Amino acid sequence: MRAVYTRKHISKKARRRLARMERCQHSVRASKAAKKVRAVEATKRAKRRRASRRASCSKGWQVGASIYGGAGDNSGTTGYRGDSLPGTSSYAELGKGGQIGNAMGNLPRNQKLWIKHRGRVVIAYKRDVGLGGGPVGGLHRSIDLWHEVASKLGVSGVAVVTVSKKRLC
Repeated sequence: MRAVYTRKHISKKARRRLARMERCQHSVRASKAAKKVRAVEATKRAKRRRASRRASCSKGWQVGASIYGGAGDNSGTTGYRGDSLPGTSSYAELGKGGQIGNAMGNLPRNQKLWIKHRGRVVIAYKRDVGLGGGPVGGLHRSIDLWHEVASKLGVSGVAVVTVSKKRLC
């Protein structure tokens, strides 16, 4: 019995090898060899998938971060475009040089960021802007974390965090 192999699943070289084996008179040996070829091809596909996933991640960059919202903070519960912040994973992009919301390149509204602090990673969305404050750990304070995001990361007060637009490696 001759099997049909598609280009999507097995390389051209492997298809030729399989065809030769299937013409062989020893069908048991041919089927074992065919299974081995298929397994090798599956392993190659898995390696390519893993490599492409690694290529799509980032080491990010470090910025100073502070916390806003929560008990004792009178900054409000509404973002700069009227977004309700309680119960969300939000952050505010702070400003540089007296301007509002330009410290990380004036990110668009709802820009997804991966934020990492001491091994914990949270995905948050830009829903607010602010002026900023003094430096944190020698770095410009570029981001304000909504208090719920800060608690997930284990940040209290100010801290240096790693941020990235892509998944963090």
